[in-house]
Amino acid sequence: MVVGRKALNPQAHSKREIYRGSIPKVQATHQTNRNLNIRFDQVGETSASRNQFSFHCGGEAKEAAKKESIDCLKLLEGELEDKSFYGGKSLGYVDVVLIPFACWFYMYEIDGNFSIENECPKLIAWVERCMEKESVSKVLPNPHKVYDFVGVLKKYGVEF
Repeated sequence: MVVGRKALNPQAHSKREIYRGSIPKVQATHQTNRNLNIRFDQVGETSASRNQFSFHCGGEAKEAAKKESIDCLKLLEGELEDKSFYGGKSLGYVDVVLIPFACWFYMYEIDGNFSIENECPKLIAWVERCMEKESVSKVLPNPHKVYDFVGVLKKYGVEF
């Protein structure tokens, strides 16, 4: 049997032996993953766990939701530090997990009436670096289409 140009060893007892050299590696650092687990716990304790990325409320509640959302994004931006990617110099596991959320940034900006680029410039620069990768840009939907789709869902009573 052939997997990714390498013949499978039917006698192999582990995935490592089976796939050795046939799958490109994605860089991950233990420290980055550990730090982001802590950050995600903090994000979970704030707005995201209460669905506050939604700006359908008004007045002070909307401003509080916007502030908490920006704070969550700044936590993620802070973990980037001066690295190109969360994985360091190349795309890593954390990058692969987080980049799909970038498609929703436009919706957050329009509904929340703020600019993520003004609030979190390093995070937007990271999104742009990720989108330079063909493997990323080909699979992610256009943010404007996501916004339009959410608009259709809202017409049917689905709240975001």
